[in-house]
Amino acid sequence: MSDGVPTTTSLIVAEGTQNAHASVLRLIRGNLADFEEFGLVGFEIRKIAAGPGRPESYAVLNEEHATLLLTYMRNSVIVKDFKKRLVREFWALKRSGSEFQPNTVTWMELAALIRQRYGISLEVADITRALRDGGVLMQNCSAPKKAYRQWFWFTGSAWTVHPHVLPELVRKLVDTRRALGDMQSQLRLDLGFDEQLRREIETKRGRAA
Repeated sequence: MSDGVPTTTSLIVAEGTQNAHASVLRLIRGNLADFEEFGLVGFEIRKIAAGPGRPESYAVLNEEHATLLLTYMRNSVIVKDFKKRLVREFWALKRSGSEFQPNTVTWMELAALIRQRYGISLEVADITRALRDGGVLMQNCSAPKKAYRQWFWFTGSAWTVHPHVLPELVRKLVDTRRALGDMQSQLRLDLGFDEQLRREIETKRGRAA
């Protein structure tokens, strides 16, 4: 469990599917944008107990991450058997009484995702201000307007963002800052960036069709 959400790790998946952990990590990192449509992937470090080896990095995966990871693997008998075991384990964790919480990111995590994926460095205040100016958020607070409610989730104390809407959200953010004469956005958002956003939005719409 991580913050009430059932999780597993790349170490467990590697062991259960009899794959080298380094190969599993490469698969995750090589398709990170796909995985983060279902929530931010956390990477942690553990020290190898035996010997003087260097600390080992591993990924913390929610149920959707783990399911996607297994679909990217060759569907051998071992992998199929592990899939069934993983389904049982997640089901058991859900039945243990944990309250459902979708996989969302905080505003600070959203800023980090935008910086990582698109190379735009914005403070949380810059993001929320632009989304208010663009009609996504209500004025004087971080609550979304009704038309954009599906982009967000209320935890009971704060609004968080569904990561799968990142391309649309960034498109809205960028268009608003451009319209307001934000020179930083105009300089950074070249044709390559616009094309990247367009491809991501079209790919997500194609999956939903």
